[in-house]
Amino acid sequence: DRRFAVCEDGAKLEELEEVSARKIYHVLFVDDHFTWWVMGRSYLCSLIDMLHMGYVDEVIVGREVLTRIPEIAQKWKRQFDELAKSTKEQIISSDVSVTEQDAE
Repeated sequence: DRRFAVCEDGAKLEELEEVSARKIYHVLFVDDHFTWWVMGRSYLCSLIDMLHMGYVDEVIVGREVLTRIPEIAQKWKRQFDELAKSTKEQIISSDVSVTEQDAE
């Protein structure tokens, strides 16, 4: 069942975050009206439980995907650019250290 799979994914992501020392943003897209809204409240409660357990950072429902994905993508790009800049600075810094050691 999908609810279990999301919880399992969330647990794996927690472990990956710990190992990589980076925050991993886990988004759940809900696009099946029948499953999530018609079949019963237990599914809706599962969404809330996953949020509370920290297995999902955000749940995006239906048409909200049209406006929310571009916002999230912009955030990812900013984070990537910041990471790339800091990584580049670290590489340059380590190259300078190696060059200074070679000079001695």
